[in-house]
Amino acid sequence: MDAPLDRDWPLDHVARLRLTRPDVRNAINRTVLTAFHDHLDALADRDVRALVVTGTEDTFSVGADLNAVQAMDPSAARTFSRLGNELFARLEAFPCPVIAAVNGYALGGGCELACACDLRYAVPSARLGQPETTLGMIPGWGGTFRLPDIVGRAAAKELVLTGEPVGAPEAREMGLVHRVFDAATFAEDILERARTVA
Repeated sequence: MDAPLDRDWPLDHVARLRLTRPDVRNAINRTVLTAFHDHLDALADRDVRALVVTGTEDTFSVGADLNAVQAMDPSAARTFSRLGNELFARLEAFPCPVIAAVNGYALGGGCELACACDLRYAVPSARLGQPETTLGMIPGWGGTFRLPDIVGRAAAKELVLTGEPVGAPEAREMGLVHRVFDAATFAEDILERARTVA
């Protein structure tokens, strides 16, 4: 099985973690969460001053792998939820700045993953949102408490209660992303920002 996450060091003192499940739009399952924790452990031994989290192709992450979740019994679902919350709290408290490079869809847990990062940059075609309510659920990995801190209570309520995603320009206006970069130079622009932060 291919690794669900890869790590590289594109510049001095900058590390990049990339979700690598493009066949399921980088949906997050238990394997992804465990691999994320393992990579963060490995980074503790490196002189990392900025960490970039991104996805593949045109997707950052569409959130939790719903096929995997539907197969879980209540105990496994609680464990999965806790593992996700622990990971996002760990990212939020990571000892160096963490940058979300939102290269496309960031929905549900994908949006919550971005919200756990210190800085969020996006391509113009990115879509961000919390569509859990359209599936009869609520955001379970921080959308109910990190999102209001970022965009304010009113905007967060609309995103959560309607489940409607927003495009990158609107996300920029509400403060959900800090800046929108051209897709053609996105990777280079993000690495330049990470080098500045580092």
